[in-house]
Amino acid sequence: MKWGRYLDNSMLFLGAAVPMGIVIGNAGFEAMISLTGLAWIVRAVLLRENPFSRIATNSAFLAWTAWFFCIVASLAINGAGTKGAGHDIVFIRFLLFACALLDLSTRRPIGKYFVWGLAAGILFAGMNTIMAYGAGFDLFGRSVERYTSKLKEPARFAGLCAMAAPFFLAWAQTARSEKSKQWIFFLALGVVALVILVQTTIRTAIIASFFGIFFAVFSTRYTKMGWMEKILWPVLLVTGIWITVQYVEGWNLRTFYDRIAIWKISVAMWQEHFFLGVGVSAYMDIYADFAVSGVVSPYVAPTGEVFDIQKAYHAHNLFLMLLSCTGILGLISFLWLFASCIWAALKNTMPWKYGLATWPVVFLVNGLAGSNIYNSWYQALFAFFAVLTLDQKNRFSNNSHALTCTTKKESG
Repeated sequence: MKWGRYLDNSMLFLGAAVPMGIVIGNAGFEAMISLTGLAWIVRAVLLRENPFSRIATNSAFLAWTAWFFCIVASLAINGAGTKGAGHDIVFIRFLLFACALLDLSTRRPIGKYFVWGLAAGILFAGMNTIMAYGAGFDLFGRSVERYTSKLKEPARFAGLCAMAAPFFLAWAQTARSEKSKQWIFFLALGVVALVILVQTTIRTAIIASFFGIFFAVFSTRYTKMGWMEKILWPVLLVTGIWITVQYVEGWNLRTFYDRIAIWKISVAMWQEHFFLGVGVSAYMDIYADFAVSGVVSPYVAPTGEVFDIQKAYHAHNLFLMLLSCTGILGLISFLWLFASCIWAALKNTMPWKYGLATWPVVFLVNGLAGSNIYNSWYQALFAFFAVLTLDQKNRFSNNSHALTCTTKKESG
């Protein structure tokens, strides 16, 4: 059916454009995430079919559904915070985005388009960064001052580039033996992503990306390494981390002590709401209540300085954010989803399979003290890489690293 093909194409290109949307900002990625899910629903109505029949037994779909259920159940039990109930309910857009593309991947390969979308996102971020510093404003008229903080554009660009740099560098490493010279392009993309990342000066993201690159090197070269090289790479990793810390803030541990203070309160919040947490929209409100209640004593640093953080937007730790907002059930459902992604990455036979194996490493390291999984742009980024990894329609040759595929003509 003509409309079926049209809507499939719409879902494919909207999903692949999510990295571009992350560069654009909230309006960009939110539109692409939401319209992808909407196109999937419209397709099901027009074709009068049940799309869930194709993904009902998919482990990732079941895990994502369980995670969303934990968000809604926590909201129902605890009530909404100042962000409102709608903030939590509309997390369904990410579930629908995943459903749409998991379903689409049973009919068509989506990987090639997503890889090109990731490449376009990196180049688009680079263009905006160059223009911002060169002309004083980016392609959207946003001032360079927005690029000198660690919020807004730098935060989004850092998250995107932290995952993209090791992805493309790992792919370039494994493609070097091929006759095709595409590996040079992949290498260039990885370097561009790394340069953008470093100039954001967001320490956690930079370190996480270094771990991803380190993992890529060891996973692709370990059997070929001599003992000197096996020593060299860990030394380079430690050196890179040391230089990053010096370059960004020096050995100032105040931000680390701030995080410990936030972690103490987040743990207390989870202990009081063990199974389903306090709710995503209510996190900031409940945190503030705990902070002023005196239930949790302030953190006293080794220097004797007292850290009493009265307000926190998130837990600054992936696991504590999951626990404090959605409890042990939310953590288990997310780990189920994440394990499905890791398993899919390990079983992948696409040309970029070694690149796919790096993003979970970056995500975990960054999650130790960094980004908030319940932040909309970060969940959009997670959804993009998860769907790319979970692509079910593999039509790529195992012996080629080229961005080519053989497809059969699809019917609506």
